[in-house]
Amino acid sequence: MKKRERELAKPGAIAGAIAADPTLAKAIDRYTEESIKDIGHTKALVLKAIGNYDIANMPCSTIKSKDIVAFLQSLTAKPQTVGNYASHLAAIFAIARPMWDYRLDEQEMKDAIKVARRMGIVSRSIQRNRRPTLEELDQLLAHFMERRKKVPQAMPMHKVIVFALFSARRQERLLA
Repeated sequence: MKKRERELAKPGAIAGAIAADPTLAKAIDRYTEESIKDIGHTKALVLKAIGNYDIANMPCSTIKSKDIVAFLQSLTAKPQTVGNYASHLAAIFAIARPMWDYRLDEQEMKDAIKVARRMGIVSRSIQRNRRPTLEELDQLLAHFMERRKKVPQAMPMHKVIVFALFSARRQERLLA
């Protein structure tokens, strides 16, 4: 406590302490601006979306695990998607203090994720175990090839299906 008092007694220390407590939205913005590593499309969208929630307007030093859990609970998505939000937000918590001296407590994030898992707010993706049969694929391809003959300007779905099978991309990334 005495050490902190000495630090704050220095000229400009109090102003510096106040200035170093931006909102979570500012920390997210700084992360996306300064990251040399490519931030994926989905992560960028998730981080941008977080900026629209009340938690983004909170100063970094005030965010506690209960605030993070409340934010995760407010999301109207499946637990797997909420888990993605938590994971992307955790990246901000992991670097904000050591990189910029922002007072985001990584332990608060870890505690929130632990609570969210136990409460079923977040979960892993459900493993898919069904693939279309060859007969089903034949029917789909035949249908879309016939449709393309009738409506030449229609999306060549027969090609999209084959591409999807061999590229193993997620549905929303196929045509992006």
